[in-house]
Amino acid sequence: MKRTLSLAIVTVMMTACVPTPVRVICDSSGSEADAPADKTVAINLYVDGTPSMRGYVNKSESRYSQTLETLLSVLQLEPMTFDGGNRTQSRPIEYFRLGKNGDTGKAAQKISREDYRLAQLPQFYGGEARFPSLAVSQIDAAIQPPDEGNELTVIVTDLYQEKEDAGKIADAMQTYLKRTQKSGAVGVLGIRSEFNGTVYTEGQSGASSFEYNSRGNPDRPFYVLLVGNLEDVHYYMDSLINRLDFGKEVQANLFSPYRIYKTSAQLQRKNQSDLTSAERQWVSSPDKGMRYHRLAIRLDNPAVQPLILRTKRDPIQLEFQATITPISLVLAPDKKAFTTTITPMTAPSGAQKEFQAAQNNPGLQQVLKLSDWKSDAAQLSFAAEIQPDKLRSGIYLFEATTILNTAGDPLPIPDWWGKWNSLPTSEDGKKTNDLKLFMSDLSARTIALMRQEPPLVGRFCYLIQRD
Repeated sequence: MKRTLSLAIVTVMMTACVPTPVRVICDSSGSEADAPADKTVAINLYVDGTPSMRGYVNKSESRYSQTLETLLSVLQLEPMTFDGGNRTQSRPIEYFRLGKNGDTGKAAQKISREDYRLAQLPQFYGGEARFPSLAVSQIDAAIQPPDEGNELTVIVTDLYQEKEDAGKIADAMQTYLKRTQKSGAVGVLGIRSEFNGTVYTEGQSGASSFEYNSRGNPDRPFYVLLVGNLEDVHYYMDSLINRLDFGKEVQANLFSPYRIYKTSAQLQRKNQSDLTSAERQWVSSPDKGMRYHRLAIRLDNPAVQPLILRTKRDPIQLEFQATITPISLVLAPDKKAFTTTITPMTAPSGAQKEFQAAQNNPGLQQVLKLSDWKSDAAQLSFAAEIQPDKLRSGIYLFEATTILNTAGDPLPIPDWWGKWNSLPTSEDGKKTNDLKLFMSDLSARTIALMRQEPPLVGRFCYLIQRD
């Protein structure tokens, strides 16, 4: 992905015979700056080859078979980044049959594209020399952070694995997310399909099985897991959903602990004409420049909000909006709360070229406060509270860094987790054993990572002048 730093640069000049250019930098880039610099992606596609999957292909043209075929065409596409850029695939897709023979067998065997297409037939799931029977699936073994470069792992499975220990899958996903430089994500795509065969379970007394025939109805779930860079996971997941067009028979969630917006929130700067009549009594907002003594600032970037105070004592409250673009399918707290840290900076002097962080001036920390946050699908609204009496004469830069406050509510629990869930002791072919437990575990690990390093919402910069 092309790394975009989105630096808002305002030119500052000392008014003299030969003005000295000084920069005001507002780094408005968000988590998109942490996306992989690698412009390529390598794709690994795994199909669970254990007997528990055979029932999906005992009927021709099942939704399972359609999904396998659609994956072939979707994964051939070059992925697009959120900013509309493209990456290329660094090598042809590699295919694997997932499952192992006994305790010493390999967790997966590399196969050809032609062999992958045979996964739409019963013999792929054991019984032929070409496709020997596999005792059990070890899904977590396929989820490995790449040693280098950018990889996407796609796994087609029913989530039944060795001892039905789905916690190992969540462990592997969490490890992957931690090691991918804050750019990783996990997608879980559930699809209901026709089924006629054996369903395997693990009860208190050990492994067991029962027969289930959906009688042509698409009601037994299987899953497509996607693990990789957030932009790749989202692109291929969204593309697959759109091409399948299965309606309510498809459910999906995306777990992204480090990023919930496509780009960081962009402040909608107010010029003089945008101020309300009440706001004009308190401040003015110049369109082109600010001047104080020998300091002249040219305002040439909308990411910085200039304000000249008209009052010297009375508190000021201004309303602002910032544009946001949420990432579809990403699970985030329903009631979003935000926390803001203010960094005050003083104007350059002497040989300095940039605004400098304020030293030993606690009063400046009290000048600006952002509060009263509200959000919808397209924008954030908030109030900027300014205390003029805390400022001496001059021009100051305040950088407000806003993060998602994840200390409160957990991630929401979608209804489909419970509707598609069954207990290990039940024999319900329309559901997946302990699905809700697995998804809730993955959700809890995601919110825990969010709390360790909350996602950046945006940086908003204010140039405030008091005469």
